[in-house]
Amino acid sequence: ASGLVGGILAPSLFMGGMVGVSFHNILVNTLDVSTFDFTTPAFGTAFQIADLPAYTMVGAASCLSAVFRAPLTGSLLAFELTKNYDVLVPLLASAGVGTLVCDLVESRIDQAKPR
Repeated sequence: ASGLVGGILAPSLFMGGMVGVSFHNILVNTLDVSTFDFTTPAFGTAFQIADLPAYTMVGAASCLSAVFRAPLTGSLLAFELTKNYDVLVPLLASAGVGTLVCDLVESRIDQAKPR
């Protein structure tokens, strides 16, 4: 038994995936990126963004890693779902950053608590 609540895996994957999708949509709309050729007027073809599923998997892995405090678990679970080697490095990076941010926020909250 891991000691975790049983209903936390699927909601954390869903919430992280939706944050990834939202970030992709904001990026596409703000930079005026065409969704078909991934080029911008300012950068031409030198600037390309990944497809929507990549952002979804990266968001899900980072949220899962932050909730469980297990970066390898989140990134490997998301990698097993996709079997896409192109997204492995972003999964590992986002999982590490998500865990680090969660630890920093928790330490700040603990320091702010009166003793």
